Amino acid sequence: MKGRRIGLLETHAHENFLADLAQIAHAAGYEVTLFTGETVASRLRQRLDTVAYEWIIKDDDESLGRFLGRVSDRCQALDLLYLFPLYGSVPDFFRYARFSPSCKIVLSIYNANSWVGQNLRFTPKLYNYARLPLRQILLRNVDAVTVEYDPIQQYLNDLLPIPVNTMTPVFSRRTTHSRPADGPLRVTVPGNVVASRRRYDLLFDALEALPTERRDRLSVDLLGRPMDESSDRILRQAARYRKRGWQLTTHEGWIDGDEFEQTISESDILLSPLCRRKAHGIATEVYGQTKSSGVLGDSIRTATPLAVPEWFTVPNQFGDGAVSFADSRELAALFDLLADRGDRLRIARRGAAETADYYALDAQAERFRSLVEEVCEDHLNQSVVDQR
Repeated sequence: MKGRRIGLLETHAHENFLADLAQIAHAAGYEVTLFTGETVASRLRQRLDTVAYEWIIKDDDESLGRFLGRVSDRCQALDLLYLFPLYGSVPDFFRYARFSPSCKIVLSIYNANSWVGQNLRFTPKLYNYARLPLRQILLRNVDAVTVEYDPIQQYLNDLLPIPVNTMTPVFSRRTTHSRPADGPLRVTVPGNVVASRRRYDLLFDALEALPTERRDRLSVDLLGRPMDESSDRILRQAARYRKRGWQLTTHEGWIDGDEFEQTISESDILLSPLCRRKAHGIATEVYGQTKSSGVLGDSIRTATPLAVPEWFTVPNQFGDGAVSFADSRELAALFDLLADRGDRLRIARRGAAETADYYALDAQAERFRSLVEEVCEDHLNQSVVDQR
């Protein structure tokens, strides 16, 4: 392991995951090169010890092909390149499919069906169909795949001929923000406010099921920005509940990372009323089976309990830190129970703290080290075989 050098590539999104995995890789003892775009880099520099990493930045006016050429050149001095999920146009995927650096490659997958061609659907956007064969070419060029949680790994194990590993690109912080011992139950719904991802009707129906005299016991924050026409409908509905006296906060634009983290850290519970399925290109993804949700990472980082629909396959590591509900009436009953600030909330908080301990920085660094060493040792073993 001594002197091992690795690269992390993510050009335009997932800066929270990239920042966390950079720190995990550094804690694991590796020399780390970050390949990213200017916007992501500017945000990361506010959160990372910049001198601890080598930075190779894609200029805003630089073509993807030229940037990947620079990445490939730098990879000659690296042992492993970790690719965050790849997105882009069909020409972008042509470039990714031709991308073949000399080091080992690990690819992180967030939408499993879109990569393995399962649960396909019709879409009139024909260019989406061209991405699947290009993704499958790319899969043949990588040495291993990672997913965020065990249920997705179990799903992919029989569908891919290469190793599938679990690597959650998050580590927990022991937050300095204090959670209130009394007052209204603080419920936060993190994530962009869009109807294609979350069923906000479950939340509003749960509020409707609660007696009006209970509204002072609950405070709800839709912690995300509006993204499309469905967002406007959701925010208008939230405004109507506000007028009726409910404590319901919404946001109009981008939420600063520090504000986002602080709000979650001060929450009593994170609510994610997920849609069970989500269209993604030519495939349909199933939350908890082929696709995860960012709320799990939010829960880990801040040791905050979470509430998800009962059909969602929660990873075993979350234990009592995750509670579930079947419908809006069960969600209303859950709000009422947790608002008592009794044993049920204490159990959930203790479970969330145990989950956070599992995902502590040193533990995550050891998991990442095991992944890197396994992939690189396979490379060394294969080199010996080839020489024979």
